[in-house]
Amino acid sequence: MDGEAPKGFRPLVPPAGVADPAALHRHGLELITAANRLALAWMREATEQHSAFTRRALADMTANARQLAEAADAGDQAKLVLDALARAQESGVETARAITGLMQRIQEDSADLVSRAVPKA
Repeated sequence: MDGEAPKGFRPLVPPAGVADPAALHRHGLELITAANRLALAWMREATEQHSAFTRRALADMTANARQLAEAADAGDQAKLVLDALARAQESGVETARAITGLMQRIQEDSADLVSRAVPKA
């Protein structure tokens, strides 16, 4: 680097008119802490959703394999495969809805945090 500040860089100093720079600093730390807590909660929920989906998918695959192994003929096997595909599609839609719900909560939580971070004019 040539020692110059990148374009758009602003030093992290309190704006003019701030009576208590320490309070501003505490507020910034509180916001960072709140953002980290939100991110951790989102990751925990996403991990739990993924684990539940994986457990359900493995249980379904195991049940499908058992049923196929016990099927009497090719016609029964075809019917079982079609039923399994229908259940898989339903599960996929359910999973997509859960992910969409999580994404909506993330957006709402983020907007709420930003609204608390930016002082009212």
